[in-house]
Parts: sequence; C-alpha cells; structure tokens
Amino acid sequence: MNYRIRKFNNTGVKGSNIKYAYAHNLTPQELQNITNNYLDIKNNNDSHKTKNQITKNQKQTLQNDQHFGYPDTSVYVKAKLVSKEDKKFDMIRNSLHNQLKLFDQEKYMESESDCIFSNKNKNNEIYDRLQPKILECLESKKNYSLFLFGTSNTGKNQVLLNKQLLECYGNPQLTAAVRDQQGGIIQRALSDICTHLKTMNQDDKEVMISIIGFYQDRVIDLLNLDQNLESIQKDNLKIKTEENMGISIEDLIQMSIWSFSEFVSVYRIYSFMKKILKEQIGMQIKTVAIQISVAKVSQQKDFIEKIEQKFTFVKMTNCQQNLENISNLGFCMDSLKKNSNSIPFRQKKLTFFLKDCLNAQSHVTLFQTVSNQDSLKSQISTMQLASQFNKKQMIKKNYLNDKEFLEQLQKEDQTSSKQIYQSMQENSLNNSVNHIQESHRLSQQNKQNLNSQLKQDSTNI
Repeated sequence: MNYRIRKFNNTGVKGSNIKYAYAHNLTPQELQNITNNYLDIKNNNDSHKTKNQITKNQKQTLQNDQHFGYPDTSVYVKAKLVSKEDKKFDMIRNSLHNQLKLFDQEKYMESESDCIFSNKNKNNEIYDRLQPKILECLESKKNYSLFLFGTSNTGKNQVLLNKQLLECYGNPQLTAAVRDQQGGIIQRALSDICTHLKTMNQDDKEVMISIIGFYQDRVIDLLNLDQNLESIQKDNLKIKTEENMGISIEDLIQMSIWSFSEFVSVYRIYSFMKKILKEQIGMQIKTVAIQISVAKVSQQKDFIEKIEQKFTFVKMTNCQQNLENISNLGFCMDSLKKNSNSIPFRQKKLTFFLKDCLNAQSHVTLFQTVSNQDSLKSQISTMQLASQFNKKQMIKKNYLNDKEFLEQLQKEDQTSSKQIYQSMQENSLNNSVNHIQESHRLSQQNKQNLNSQLKQDSTNI
C-alpha cells in the first residue's frame, strides 16, 4: 500500500503567485496534460510535506466475530420527477409517511425510507440529513459507508460529487453561495472530517483518500497512473486483512488530503483514469468506491501505525455489470440481520473490501436515486435493495381490479400532481428571477466597461 502526500511546484505560473498543485509524484507538465491546466488558487500550507511510504504489516487474519452483528442503517431516496410527456410511469411521494409509490398499468410498488428528497432539494439540504450520523461515527471512531445506487441518469453524480462544480473549480464566477448549496456529499464529509481533527488538535492523524473501481469482480486503483493498462486486464489487486489496517488492498495508492482544492486535483486524476480505461481498453467502470481513512501516524510521520476509521462512499449503477455485486451485498445484509454464522463477504471483491464497514460497530446508509423517465421494472429493482435495510415494501400486480385501492391511489395522485405543479411553478419563477438578475448584472458591467473605455479615449485625445 503506497502512501503519497501532495507536493507543490514553487515556480508556479510565470508572472503570478498561483501554483500548480500536483500529486502522485507527477511533473508539472504531466499534471498540466492530465488536469487541463488546473490551477490551485487555495492556500498551500501543507507544501512542506514530502513523500512517505507506509511500512507493510505482517498479514494477520482477524477474528470473524469482530465483523458480525447487523449495522445501524438508514435509507434515503431522491425521486427525480419528469414532465408528463417524458414519464414512463407514475410516482407519488408521501412525505408524511416517507413512502414512495411507483405504478403503471400493470404493477404497483410501495417502499418506505427515512426521508424522500425531490428535484427541489439542494445538496446542502440532503447533507443536513446525513451529517448527524457521519459526525456521530467520527466522534465515536466507528466506520461509515454510503451506497449510492440507481440506474443511469438519475442524479447519482450530482448528489455524491457534483462533477460540474468540481470541473469549474477556480472559476471566479463560482460564488461561495453556489459551492455551499451544490457541493456533493463527499466534499462536505471531507470538510467535516478535516475540521474535526484540526479542532481536536490531533497532530498524529492523517486524512487519506483512495479511489477504487470494481469491474466484473476485478479491483482497479483509479489513482495509480503508473500501472500498465494491459496488465489491468490480466492481473487483479489483492484484498487482504492486515493487523492495525483491517481490510486493505495491496499496493493501493492512498493520498494525504486536507483541503477541497486537493480533493479537486485527486478527482481530476480519477476522472482521467476512468476516461483512459474506457477509451483504450473498453473498460467502463460502473462501481466506484471512494474511501477516506483517518490514520494514526508515527511521531516522525514516516509511516502509518494504524487505520482508525474508514468513511467509504460507493457509487453503484443498477445495470447488468453490477447484478452479482448488488445481489451479494443483499445476501450479506440479510445474513447479518439473521445473525448467521456464515456471511458471504468473500463471494465478491466489493463486499470483501467493505467488510470493515458492514458490522455492528458501523453505520450504513443506502441512498437510492429513482426517476420515472426510466422503466418501472428497473426502478423497482433499485428500490428492492431497501428491503435488506429493514424497510417495508409491497408489490401488487393487477391492482387495477381493486376498486377501493385504486380510488385511494387516484386521490393521492391528484394531490401529488398539484404539489408537483406548484413546485415546478416556483422553480420556474426562481429561474426567471435569477435570469433577470444575471442579465441586469451583465448590463451594468457592460456600462461600466463602456464608461471606462470612453474615459480612456478622451484622455488619449
């Protein structure tokens, strides 16, 4: 397992104080090619750090009973509602009972959760619901994991990372208010973790990040730019159990990270690796685990003594490639719930890697993203995973024959439609106001520029 800390090129950009941030021992030119001239304009207070290597501990299998016990769980849903012209089935959000009802002419499904979000909810509102459990785990030194699960184009990236925000980072037009509203779960969790450690003055701690791809039960390091692409198809990184490290991946790159700007640079390397794997060897990764670890380091900070906590965020697309991973995750949760003596963690690389985070001393959040723009069948398969997280579900076929049930459903649907229409009107009004404000701002700016030019011209004359 490699441990590499960010350095900064002191030469920076000619004629300015802005510095190139580079990681993974890259040259400034290599980073420039990879990150599309990304400029780090944040404080570079950690520039004194140098490259370190974690010493390898002897392999030791931990007692299985340390991993038994059903974890504390929570389930959240974000329902993406589209217009009548685009929808393929109907969806009703019952906020009072935290129920989501999906139905078409053939099938009806009802599923409960801890909270249901809509298109109207911003990322800061979503994180406000997740934050208490993350902080609780942080303070009690428990592991935390979040599974973000849904079909393509249901908003997973928007919730977890908000790629658009990361890709325009450094743009002066990106205001603090926008970043606060739209920052993804990982950015916010990382900020909470770093702030907590700094507040507690824990100088013997390091915050490290690793990004792992799972493709047809293969494990791929998405921060390792040194690996041979051809060898990825033949070799497979080994998952092992180490004393003081727990479950770890052999030769996995983990990078020290203490700021949002550093996370942006790490994200760009990960994004570049995903693109290269897809374009050059046709490997489109549909499951990605981003793990943030809190590690205790030696007094000289030359090696890691122990991994104390893990915060793991897994983005899984509900597709054919992931069926076995999803199925085995369900089996593991069901076996834990039944207090079985045999938990099938090792059946799949993903569940084996997450073994430390699936036990009684951890919290697991399932975050599902659904949309009525896709087929009802695919969305039901997404929602069914919640049944393994102690949530009640009901599926009815031929429900149209039940008149009493149908009348109640139609009544709820009409109420829901009115609420959705009002919400769409509010969003439309807000967008119009924002557009007017932006137009006014640009108009004022053009006037100022014109006046400045006129003054300059008159001075020249």
